[in-house]
Amino acid sequence: MFWPPHCAICGERTTKFPVCENCISDMRVENGCFCPECGNPVDRKGFCEKHPDAVYPFFVPAFGFNDERQCTRNLIHLLKYSKRRDIGEFFGEVIIERLAAEEFIAQADGFVPVPLYKTKERDRGYNQSEVVAGPICKKTGLPMLSKAVKRIKCTDSQTKQENAKKRQENVAGAFQASDELSGKKVIIIDDVITTGATTRELAIAIKDVGGSVLCALCIARPGIDESKESEI
Repeated sequence: MFWPPHCAICGERTTKFPVCENCISDMRVENGCFCPECGNPVDRKGFCEKHPDAVYPFFVPAFGFNDERQCTRNLIHLLKYSKRRDIGEFFGEVIIERLAAEEFIAQADGFVPVPLYKTKERDRGYNQSEVVAGPICKKTGLPMLSKAVKRIKCTDSQTKQENAKKRQENVAGAFQASDELSGKKVIIIDDVITTGATTRELAIAIKDVGGSVLCALCIARPGIDESKESEI
C-alpha cells in the first residue's frame, strides 16, 4: 500500500484504491458463456455443439479494458509478482458485483480457487486465485473450498508450453480432490484461462470424487485485452 493512494493503472491520485474511477470506466464486462474446449460463445445452459461432453459446461470471463494500455496484463502481473493482494481483492469485488444475479451462483455450494503447488505458494506468499475468491465468498456467503483440493504435481509454467496439447500434458494428473467435494456443485476460480487446460484438469479431479463443476470464473482470457497470457 502507498499513501496517498495512486491508481495502479494510470498513477493518478485516487480515493478509490487500487484503481481510479476513470480507469474503472474503461472496463468492459463479458458476462457471456464460452465453451472451455474451443472458446466459442454458448448459450446460458453452456451447451456447445462441437463439444457436448465438456467436463464442465462453460466459463465466464469477468472483464477486460477498452483501451490499448494492456491494463489487465499489468494488473495481473502486479497481483502475482509484486505482492499486490489489493488488486486481487479488487478483481473479486468487480466479478461478484457483475455476476451476483447469475443463476449458477445460486446453484453453487462453494468456490474452488485453482491451487498452487506448495513451494510456489510459499515463494509468492499467497495464492492469487484465493485472494480473488475472498470477496466473492464474502458477498455470497458461500465457502471457499481451497482445502478440499491440492496440487500434487510441480508443473512447469503453462506460459512456457508451445501449444494446447503441451499445456494439457503439462498439468495432467496435477490435482487431487478430497471426498469433501462429493455431491457438491462448485465454481472454479482462476486468474487467466487460455486453453482451459488447468481448469479442465482440476474439474476432472473434482468429478473423480463425485463433485461437479458449474463453471469457471476468471479475470482474463485471450482476446479480452490486448495482452497475451505468455506475457502474464
